[in-house]
Amino acid sequence: RAVETMDKIIRSTERAPRAWNRGLDDLALGHTTNAIARAAVSAARSWTGTRAIVTYTGSGGIARLVSEYRPRVPIYAFTPNPETYQSLALYWGVIPVLFSPSSLDETIFIDLDQAILRRGFLERGDRIVITFAHPLKSKSSVNLLKLHQVGETLQPPI
Repeated sequence: RAVETMDKIIRSTERAPRAWNRGLDDLALGHTTNAIARAAVSAARSWTGTRAIVTYTGSGGIARLVSEYRPRVPIYAFTPNPETYQSLALYWGVIPVLFSPSSLDETIFIDLDQAILRRGFLERGDRIVITFAHPLKSKSSVNLLKLHQVGETLQPPI
């Protein structure tokens, strides 16, 4: 009975216009990671045809922040950490993906493209917004945002 009541409340809340039209000014910026989360959602709304927001995260923090803005596209949260993977499933709109890149350098874009295509999340050419900490080996806050087309790193140079 409690689960049915919670389900009814959630469905009612998400049907409300405010749940889907959360303004980008609703959350305080205050921190670099939050500014990037806000920018990622704004870019996903503005870049016509964007299909997803993709994060690479150890702790899950960026995925949680992006989730708070209720983007209209799914959030694929790639993480090498099994504990983070499990907790990410609790955030609104987040699809957790257990993922270990071959290297923590710029080749991560190739690894992400391959994983996205191999798992059937998206198709080659789909537009996505990617965000993570750069350089990847650092423990710094998330500070990278990239507008990306799935598969563009897999194509041979012209």
